[in-house]
Amino acid sequence: MKTGAVILATLSAASATNFGTCYLKYSAEGGEDKNGVTSCILDRQSGNCSYIDNRDIQNSAGGKSIGTQGAESCCELCREDSSCKAAVMVKDPDAGTTCSSNIAYFADPSPDRTQCEGFKSCGYNCGVNYTYPSGFKYPNTHKWYTCKKSDLRIVVSNGIPSHNVTVYNPNDPCVTNWQFEVPLTPKYTSVMTETQPVGAIAVQLDGVPMFGGQEDPFDGDSNNAIQPPDTATVKDGGHWFGHTSPQKIWHYHAPFVGHPQYPTE
Repeated sequence: MKTGAVILATLSAASATNFGTCYLKYSAEGGEDKNGVTSCILDRQSGNCSYIDNRDIQNSAGGKSIGTQGAESCCELCREDSSCKAAVMVKDPDAGTTCSSNIAYFADPSPDRTQCEGFKSCGYNCGVNYTYPSGFKYPNTHKWYTCKKSDLRIVVSNGIPSHNVTVYNPNDPCVTNWQFEVPLTPKYTSVMTETQPVGAIAVQLDGVPMFGGQEDPFDGDSNNAIQPPDTATVKDGGHWFGHTSPQKIWHYHAPFVGHPQYPTE
């Protein structure tokens, strides 16, 4: 799906993000120098991580390996695993530097209903918490490409969020193959353009879409998604972690787009 230049707010942060794999370690012992690697040493008492660039933790006490956005996200994954003492962020050497010539284009993505998370809800007055990644059947996968000849920045993802969620509505999210294309060198303009009220208007760095500020009338509710009235049918669209549509697509409405606090970058 092409979304055009309306993704400028998230595009600027994309070029500064190191995408790659986070390797959780159940011991912080051992190590060797290695380019392109960042070690994250977790202090369980304070909950803070210290980072050592170009240093790899080498031991046999390994845990999971999870795709992530950078060293801070890698530390967060370690913090959520009670057995984790350190983690190693290995940057994808292709992230943000190369363009694939064989990317499949998903013009109108349809959720794969054979790959759904199995999330349950208990209604809008209570929520069911799911911890990422341990509480997910299908973790987030995404990859960014920089295409200089076509002047495009492309992200391909499976549409699954890469953070903890609380589920309020009965719609179970399924893997959805997204592809977004935005200008590689966007141009600023003094003319303000209002984004469309429904459908995708932006994309998170993990490849999950942000929809307009209104619930889709097709879903039986055309109210404000972020501050719904008491009479609204859908009441959980304003949360930072997003929610699922009746079509089983996870998405955001609120400008927090997957962050507990408003992003500063």
